[in-house]
Amino acid sequence: MNLIDMFLIKLLFLFHCTRYADGVYGNPLNKYIQHYEGLSYDTEALHSKHQRAKRALSHEDKFVHLDFHAHGRFFNLRMKRDTSLFSSDLKVEMSGEEMPYDTSHIYTGDIFGEKGSLSHGSIVDGKFEGFIQTHKGTYYVEPTERYLKDRDVPYHSVIYHEDDIVYPHKYGPEGGCADHAVFERMKKYQASAVEQPNKETNEVLEEEEEPSDGPVLLRKRRAAQVEKNTCQLFIQTDHLFFKYYGTREAVIAQISSHVKAIDSIYQSTDFMGIRNISFMVKRIRINSTSEERNKSNPFRFANIGVEKFLELNSEQNHDDYCLAYVFTDRDFDDGVLGLAWVGAAAEATWLKAHFWAYEGPKAGSYKTYEGPKAGSYKTYEGPKAGSYKTYEGPKAGSYKTYEGPKAGSYKTYEGPKAGSYKTYEGPKAGSYKTYEGPKAGSYKTYEGPKAGSYKTYEGPKAGSYKTYEGPKAGSYKAYEGPKAGSYKAYEGPVSRRPFLSSKRGGRPSLHHVRSCRAVRG
Repeated sequence: MNLIDMFLIKLLFLFHCTRYADGVYGNPLNKYIQHYEGLSYDTEALHSKHQRAKRALSHEDKFVHLDFHAHGRFFNLRMKRDTSLFSSDLKVEMSGEEMPYDTSHIYTGDIFGEKGSLSHGSIVDGKFEGFIQTHKGTYYVEPTERYLKDRDVPYHSVIYHEDDIVYPHKYGPEGGCADHAVFERMKKYQASAVEQPNKETNEVLEEEEEPSDGPVLLRKRRAAQVEKNTCQLFIQTDHLFFKYYGTREAVIAQISSHVKAIDSIYQSTDFMGIRNISFMVKRIRINSTSEERNKSNPFRFANIGVEKFLELNSEQNHDDYCLAYVFTDRDFDDGVLGLAWVGAAAEATWLKAHFWAYEGPKAGSYKTYEGPKAGSYKTYEGPKAGSYKTYEGPKAGSYKTYEGPKAGSYKTYEGPKAGSYKTYEGPKAGSYKTYEGPKAGSYKTYEGPKAGSYKTYEGPKAGSYKTYEGPKAGSYKAYEGPKAGSYKAYEGPVSRRPFLSSKRGGRPSLHHVRSCRAVRG
């Protein structure tokens, strides 16, 4: 056997080992991930560590260690239960009932000995799922069955790097805004609102201004400051989201990962002197598959458009929360991943009625379930960033999500006038479709038995101008009258508790809903 033959044998052996050890370099996991590696470790041992940490009393015993090798490096994760992402009075609602819930499977930590690293995820059935931030980029770990359902592979998880993600949509990783038609409709709708003073906020500020001494007052002020810097969230998931992930634990793990991803950015961002902004989940509502046809589930219909989805979320009462989001597994038109009412600079008001669409596997967008989590984290960061005026400044945006050449178009949606969330959901406001109708008559008006059907209205013979303006047809004047479609009809009370104190001088502090932004993948 000559040297050439020996070299060829070694080369084939090396290729064989590389091919079957931890995945295949260059072998895509799907059309969105061009390279992954299989991950295998003792799941029973990790489950036992999780159970011990859950019962531990000493500080050191509360940590869980997970070691593995992937992507040419060694990972030594040191994680501890993360209670900072959930309120102490967290409410989890499922099938119409509130239930106590244990979040002990949610962990946050770092790579031992690697300063500046971050790991976050969940441990369920002895398997870690989440993300790992390093100095050389972010890695994502997910269960194998999510991607390789019909394949028998010798590993239970997959791990891939953010650089191995392919963004097939024309907007790329930075995304973009909705088309101009969506923008104009939402802008007109919010411009109809009239801002009102916040009685509750004024009372709070007056109490703060009253002079008083003593350590008790100082403690109260410090606690109030922490509360003002913490945005409490109400997050819902529809039945399609639950259907994809399958369990309550998996759904809550996805929520925590998204909140942690944006929380880590805001904690390290200086908003012109305002620091340490954080996010905390106060309430979770999970619509399971059993509620698919339940009338109490507003998202039960399969063919809901993105604007209607936002409307359904906004119609609910969100008075106790800073932001309200919905996670779903749907395919919206034109690659749209999400739509939100965006906050703008104003007096002490809260941010309301934000909507997050987690696009489904049939969408053909890089941010689908079969695609990487990196895309969904970036899109989720976008709507929250637009809630601050400092987002427009050069220091407010972070990472690729904010700095991308096309992502700056979020600014377009920040109109000069502000309509609050409560204005939108007010009982007398009229539906969104009523407002956006071509001539101020709602869709129901055209379909109604007295107003003539939609075909009658549009038809050359039935929908004449004279017929449309008749007293029984819902004329334009009728809708513009003080009792039908006036601005006052659309405006609801916009008062909110303060998110950040307005006593900060020239700092941009508080925001209210002012316009919409849609994020595309």
